[in-house]
Amino acid sequence: MGYVPPIPKQPKPKLPVVLTTLLGASFLGAVWAVLFATNLVTLGGIPYSVLMTFWQDPIARNAYLGSNDEVLHNRISELGIEAAIKAYHRPKMGDSNRLDQLTHQILYNHTGYIGEAYQVSDSGRLVPRDSN
Repeated sequence: MGYVPPIPKQPKPKLPVVLTTLLGASFLGAVWAVLFATNLVTLGGIPYSVLMTFWQDPIARNAYLGSNDEVLHNRISELGIEAAIKAYHRPKMGDSNRLDQLTHQILYNHTGYIGEAYQVSDSGRLVPRDSN
């Protein structure tokens, strides 16, 4: 057997670095949660209040998790989800056509719902259907 050089040991992370990282991540998570819960930020364009309305409804939740598109789309309409998303984004959008397209794009992104007035482009964006 020949000489086998010793394997250098990796230094252990220092406790202050680990604690600082954990505290920083916790703080940022808490800040984001507060901003989300107060509707100052959204999750993919959906405000907290709308998300909770949807998630607390067992029919909508089960339809979403079970990929039952017909029931899901009917329930979104019954719960007024589209109107609530529009109400949230309306102050930031001047054009009602752009607001409608944004709302439908958000719904399409999260549920696969395609409104009657729209079709999906090759790039996955909703575009208005041709009127001819």
